[in-house]
Amino acid sequence: MKDLKPESPDSDDILIGRCRTAQPAINHSQKSDAISAEQDFRGITGMKVYLDNCCFNRPYDNQNQLSVKLETEAKLSIQEMIKDKKLFLIWSFMLDYENSANTGKSKKESIYEWYNYAQEHVPFQLAIFQLAQKNVLHGFGKKDSIHLACAVIGKCEYFITVDKGILNKSSKIKKIKILDPISFIRLLEEKS
Repeated sequence: MKDLKPESPDSDDILIGRCRTAQPAINHSQKSDAISAEQDFRGITGMKVYLDNCCFNRPYDNQNQLSVKLETEAKLSIQEMIKDKKLFLIWSFMLDYENSANTGKSKKESIYEWYNYAQEHVPFQLAIFQLAQKNVLHGFGKKDSIHLACAVIGKCEYFITVDKGILNKSSKIKKIKILDPISFIRLLEEKS
């Protein structure tokens, strides 16, 4: 059975330790309009969304392919809706962890700035790793499984990604809808 138990000195114990200690480029405690994790924002203005690290990185990818360019435009539209509080961004310790591995200081800082727009931060907790173990059994990678678990624990309605591996297995996760940015924008247009 595939699970998140340590297999080697550089496996999950190390990943968990690194996730716990990932230091963001900004001080999250300075967020002026922090909102309690207990509050539920559904029904007030918008829905809760979780963008994974692949999605945050999309504007920095090579834009020569039309599909990448279109995903970037859709992702930037989603960001505008987050800024306008039409959507509620949920951030996590896993986003901090993965962004800390991004190359380029300005890229890291630009992505970390989105923490300031997040309505909620999902901290490290054992329940996430327990749920992530179930996601691994469905064939998701360990980091992807943790992102998905953070989104579910954060009560997000949508998990937005450009990762084809996640998108191809999206039907295996029933607790959240997994979409690429273009499909998410299309869905919003159909609802309005």
